[in-house]
Amino acid sequence: MELFRGDNIYNIDTCPGIYRGNGLRSKAFGSGCQPNNIELIGLIESIRKHIKQIDKLDSDYYDVTDFLSFSREKERGLYWCRDRDRLIIESADEYEETRYLFTFNLNDKLLSQIGNGIYLYNYKCNLDLIKPDKKDNDILLHIHKYISKNDTCHICENKYDNHRLILIDSYEYLINNAKDAKYKGAIEYAKIDNEWLVLPFDKSGKFRSSRIQRADFWFAEHFKVIGEIRPEIDYLNKCYVDRSNIF
Repeated sequence: MELFRGDNIYNIDTCPGIYRGNGLRSKAFGSGCQPNNIELIGLIESIRKHIKQIDKLDSDYYDVTDFLSFSREKERGLYWCRDRDRLIIESADEYEETRYLFTFNLNDKLLSQIGNGIYLYNYKCNLDLIKPDKKDNDILLHIHKYISKNDTCHICENKYDNHRLILIDSYEYLINNAKDAKYKGAIEYAKIDNEWLVLPFDKSGKFRSSRIQRADFWFAEHFKVIGEIRPEIDYLNKCYVDRSNIF
């Protein structure tokens, strides 16, 4: 199964511009928000609030959402990459990009269904994929090479499928579980986007991680809007501030 996510370098809530060294991060990363949002709100309400906001409380949750949105359709991922088709994009060289299409290539045999539209996926990370997030940074390059050669992931030890993701087919889940009229809008949006929600589910103590580690099953394609100039490094530095009480 393939899943696709479009994002842009200006999104300092998810910070895709630093995926090379940091993996993929949900808005919850570093937000200082309640780390047990889903447990407190409930899964069905968390999904609705992510997909279709009704009031300010919904918007407040969406601003620190635990989920990352993907689509089963590549063109829908590109639709968001193109800012809802308002922009024209072209392929970009490494470190020159401003737009991203992230692709998950998941082994169906490793998907374990645990509910209507809910799946568990286990994987191991790959430290060899870690690269500097900034161009021509020789110091970072050497650091990353040293880490990938000498460090060991404390979760998977670089060899066991101990990292976990929860994958939710939002339409299938809602159509089977959401009976109240207030879910109608979320169901419609989920169907239009063919939207799947990805929830990082590594544990550190009693809290969940909000990061998807670098791994062999996903990669990024690089784009930029025609005529667009990549922001200065100082802009990206905002994404390095780690205020997370999770990871």
